[in-house]
Amino acid sequence: MEYQQHRCLSTSLGQRDLPGTAGHQSIGHRALQHSERRGRRSRRGPLEQFAHASSNGDGGLRPNDKLATTSTRASDARYFIGQDEWIDYTIRFQNTGTDTAFFVVITDTLPSNLDPSTFHPGSSSHTHTVSISGQYS
Repeated sequence: MEYQQHRCLSTSLGQRDLPGTAGHQSIGHRALQHSERRGRRSRRGPLEQFAHASSNGDGGLRPNDKLATTSTRASDARYFIGQDEWIDYTIRFQNTGTDTAFFVVITDTLPSNLDPSTFHPGSSSHTHTVSISGQYS
């Protein structure tokens, strides 16, 4: 802008509230942002800039969860004998603290009808060791 010109800058951020969540930011829901800048007319014409953006709120709804998927993907809760060959068992975890986690232990109890000798560790985002203990035959 040229000398002695003034400008107006306004920004607003809004989102639709879900029932029962008034005033709270909802992860995964649309957030709208509008910016506007205007200046006085210069030799080249009026200075007007507008910007409008919308995006989904990012964040972990459940930063720690587990998921079991069978080979047929027929069910996320049942293994079908004679149809399914394997179960993909995924554990996801996230450090939501304010410092580095140096030693993380994840413990889970598997159903007694699963054979732990058929367990094969898959890929991982971090270096890990696997230990299976407890009662099994």
